[in-house]
Amino acid sequence: MTTHARGWYGVAASHELPKRGVRALRYFGRDLVLFRGDDGVARVLDGHCPHLGANLGIGGKVEGNDLRCPFHGWRWDGAGACTGIRYAKKIPTNARTRAWPVRETNGLILVHHDPEHGAPRFEVPDVFAEHGGISAWRLVSARRWRLEHCRAYDVLENAADGAHFAPVHGTGTTTTTLEVDGDRARTLSVTRVRVLGAASFDTELETVHYGPGFAKVSLRLGFDLVVTSSTVPIDDDAIESRVLFWVRRGLNPVPWLLGRWLLAPEACRQFAEDIPIWTNKTFRERPVLCDGDGPIMKFRKWYRQYLPEDAVESACALR
Repeated sequence: MTTHARGWYGVAASHELPKRGVRALRYFGRDLVLFRGDDGVARVLDGHCPHLGANLGIGGKVEGNDLRCPFHGWRWDGAGACTGIRYAKKIPTNARTRAWPVRETNGLILVHHDPEHGAPRFEVPDVFAEHGGISAWRLVSARRWRLEHCRAYDVLENAADGAHFAPVHGTGTTTTTLEVDGDRARTLSVTRVRVLGAASFDTELETVHYGPGFAKVSLRLGFDLVVTSSTVPIDDDAIESRVLFWVRRGLNPVPWLLGRWLLAPEACRQFAEDIPIWTNKTFRERPVLCDGDGPIMKFRKWYRQYLPEDAVESACALR
């Protein structure tokens, strides 16, 4: 039984894949291959050639908008069809491989995962569209972590768990609210934050999840800092979490300097503080909660809609 939730997941940052670039990936317990054609479009296929099993991401080459296998040179297009075999007069009718739905937005290359191979039921919006588009923003930092003995849900639930901020991160008392609207879950936390152990100030931290695999985090500090992030299952016991930090472009260099040298490092430091807890905790399906714990169960109810039908009633579906 798979417990990986349906949804869009960021498998690479856009800047990590140049034109004609090829990357071998490992997510959802499967080997995948990511490549960018001459047309600039990113594509994802199953990682192994249907011919004799070569890994297409290890030595594969882009030709036009197709990917050439490093073993026998079979060519595969973005739809998973074989488009050419140099030494064959006829392409076998069953020469196909799985093509994964791909979207490139918000600085990330997103792949849609569904254990039943269903079509995407929602799209991740361009979260910068109402703010001048992504070209009006500057990427100031990018980080990723691989966590063993951890599930994606362990990381996501933090947004609804305002009570952990003070004991784990040394903030003031945090008030967290949650609004759910279909595939969108928005948490708003109001807290007092310290930066690198020095100055502290009150701030609002807004996290908007679009399904289980993509989130936008906004921090208001007199200027806007936006984080686009994705936490992706690698297999049943490991995840990868990727974050991109953005500030508005402008003549004033202070927001960029603060974002790159102060706020991004502080956010990464706080993320690291959570890692020993995430990688050693167990999932409590029916936790003992108090009135100050925040909307944890409401968040879990929202998340469960993305789990496979045979996993919904199982405690291991979340941990």
